[in-house]
Amino acid sequence: MSETAIKGATDLVPVMMPAEAVIFEETEFSEDGWKRVRDLAEMVDATDSNLLLTYGAKPQREVSAVFDSLLRTVRTEDAGVGGDLVIALSRGMEEAKIREMRAELDHGGSSFAYFLNQIPLIGPWIARQISAFLYFKHRKDFIIKHFDEMERQIAVKKDELLAANTQLDMNYEATEKNLQDLKVYIAAGEQAGLRLVAESKIRLEQAQASKDPVVVNQYRDFRGNVESFLTRIVRLHTAYANAAQNLPQIRQIQETTKIALADIVDTLLVDIPQMKQAILQLTALRTIKDARVGAEKRREISRELREITANAANDSYLEAKASQGQFETELVLLETMAAKLKETEQQARQIESQNAAAREDAHKRLQTVTQELAEIQTTV
Repeated sequence: MSETAIKGATDLVPVMMPAEAVIFEETEFSEDGWKRVRDLAEMVDATDSNLLLTYGAKPQREVSAVFDSLLRTVRTEDAGVGGDLVIALSRGMEEAKIREMRAELDHGGSSFAYFLNQIPLIGPWIARQISAFLYFKHRKDFIIKHFDEMERQIAVKKDELLAANTQLDMNYEATEKNLQDLKVYIAAGEQAGLRLVAESKIRLEQAQASKDPVVVNQYRDFRGNVESFLTRIVRLHTAYANAAQNLPQIRQIQETTKIALADIVDTLLVDIPQMKQAILQLTALRTIKDARVGAEKRREISRELREITANAANDSYLEAKASQGQFETELVLLETMAAKLKETEQQARQIESQNAAAREDAHKRLQTVTQELAEIQTTV
């Protein structure tokens, strides 16, 4: 036998597997579970390098699939659901001009805007820039549609979060199953490792005793496969530890999802109804205030009318009373009329005397003319 073969046999080392490498004992499994462990351990063949290198790959892939599902479930938007809700509510308040309506109420509103609103064409547009209430009245249908759309979008987000929460529950259950499967593979690997280590000791003794280079190389191959398998078991332990961390992570993600769901529900059932209530209250207050102003104006006009009526009645009454005691004026008038009649009568008598004298003079003159005409006739 060659010196090299003898030296190679003496340099052979055993495969080492510390006692603490066995983590999962039989007591941690049910009877059926431990039977599965034993069956799986018996299937491990140290001469099949492909089996040893891929041992436990199936449950590891399932763990990776859960990670992929979690990545799809977790929201990656900058604002998130809470930010989306704040933006939607802010837009609703801005569109409805709730703050402006409140300020308009506090500062008495703008009667000038209502005056402008009566001017055709450009007047209403200018008025809406001044009065939040006129703006709301003009945009009411659009604002209602905005609220409806906001509620629809929030409902969609709610359904998405509910679906995500359901998916997280499924991921949690899948992770628990994957952990159990990994635990079975690890336990089976540990039991197979113990068997292979024991077998390696026998092979080592045989190689050292035979000093046959073929047997020596077979042992070395066997030892390399066993060590690769034991390393694979360590990798599975690491995968198990990482998968175990998935459970609290899933619950943390679910807690975030539940908080977002609570925000969604509060927005649908509290925030949006409160916003609508605020709009209704502000418009109602505006209506009441306008009615109060109108009532005050009507009362002012009524008071003015009563004053005018009362003053007119008072003046008429006083004038009537005063007229009852105005005898001096009537007496003066009667005296004036009597004097005028007397003067007229005197003037009439004078005129009658003058008329009588004129008639007498006319008779005389007619007689003279008559005589003269008679004389003329006799002369001819």
